[in-house]
Amino acid sequence: MSNNTKKEPAVQRATMTIDEVATYLGVSQSTVRRWMEHQGLPALKLQLGGRLLFKRELIDRWLEKKMSGVYIEEKPYGQLRILKP
Repeated sequence: MSNNTKKEPAVQRATMTIDEVATYLGVSQSTVRRWMEHQGLPALKLQLGGRLLFKRELIDRWLEKKMSGVYIEEKPYGQLRILKP
């Protein structure tokens, strides 16, 4: 019996589709599009077919930038109150 049945590790893609980004961020696709247009969410629009691609690393950086200076205060019973400076 050969040892060739070993599974290769899954390759994690560096890019995501708009559906994957929406799921990753926990919002709808229309919110992702709105954030692209008005909030500077980084995306690459391919010329052929107009497909959108998002680089996970850039999405994470964009989130960090948006979250800097935002303070979150936890209220009793698990309610959150977001305080901006």
